Amino acid sequence: MRHWQATAATYLLTAYSEGGKFEEAKELYRSIKEIASAMTGNLLTLHILARASVNLLVGFAKRGRMSQARLIYADLRRLTEQHPHDAELRDARMLGARNILSVSARLGRPDLSAYVELREFAMLYPNEPKIQEMRARAAYRLVESYLAVGKVREAEQTYRELCKLAADRPGHTQLALEKGQTASLLVDGMIGAGDIDRTGVIYSELRHTVTCYPDERELRQTFGRTTLKLMTLYHRAGRLEDVGLPYENLKVLSSQNPNDLLLVRIVTEANREWSKAAGLIRHNDKRDWSTNDRDLKNSSVLGRSTAPLPSGPAPAKVSMGRNDPCHCGSGKKFKRCHGRTSFT
Repeated sequence: MRHWQATAATYLLTAYSEGGKFEEAKELYRSIKEIASAMTGNLLTLHILARASVNLLVGFAKRGRMSQARLIYADLRRLTEQHPHDAELRDARMLGARNILSVSARLGRPDLSAYVELREFAMLYPNEPKIQEMRARAAYRLVESYLAVGKVREAEQTYRELCKLAADRPGHTQLALEKGQTASLLVDGMIGAGDIDRTGVIYSELRHTVTCYPDERELRQTFGRTTLKLMTLYHRAGRLEDVGLPYENLKVLSSQNPNDLLLVRIVTEANREWSKAAGLIRHNDKRDWSTNDRDLKNSSVLGRSTAPLPSGPAPAKVSMGRNDPCHCGSGKKFKRCHGRTSFT
């Protein structure tokens, strides 16, 4: 009978927490803890307590009361330590940690300690897909919070941990999708930081993930948006020749998925971006041609020699009389040989 009281108190606690009435919510939380301690060994009551803990934690986190949220999370951690084999308690703990990381990311305050604690807990259950998915989502949130404060290198390190997690479980689609979403997020952050070379590396990994999972619509669209941003980055940085490769990747993906309307719209915007870049390339080529026009006219391409003219004084002019032997060596007089031709 008392677990019904705990259930009703949990619903009321949730309403108070969402409404910001935390004093009333904490009073109900203490009541639920007393019921759970009185019914030692009753897992149903412990599950109710775990749900109440998560709801109160979410309420504290949404209002920015992170210290109180961490106190509630400590209660969840003690529950899982007392009952390490209970899947519902484990899920509640992971959910609580993920909410703390999500709010920390939104506030721009990377919470590395919460992530490390969650990662170590997830490593205790390597064969639990749901826990590993929550760990991957937590990594995404930590990358998001790092990028919010401009810590690109730390964000990339967290992304590498996620890559290793996905590589160790090649058949786990959700982990690969989380990796792709995180790669897209990291590319956006690197674009904002102007790190063009590293952006290209992460973009190539994102493209590989999309190639391995071509039927995932959300991942395709994320890749399309990221490709468009990368084209814009290359364009603004003056690397016009690099715009072509992402553009071709996007066109191939769009041709394979003609019914994806959002992807078609992204390709339309990419066409405009590519037209601008191609126009600048043609303009630069024409300018180079006009600049080097004089040299090109004197080049062997147009049938003229590019050899430099001889330097030094001009050779002396030789005078020759009409009755002198001709210079060609014929033995005749100049007036009877080449002199006659010159005269004529």
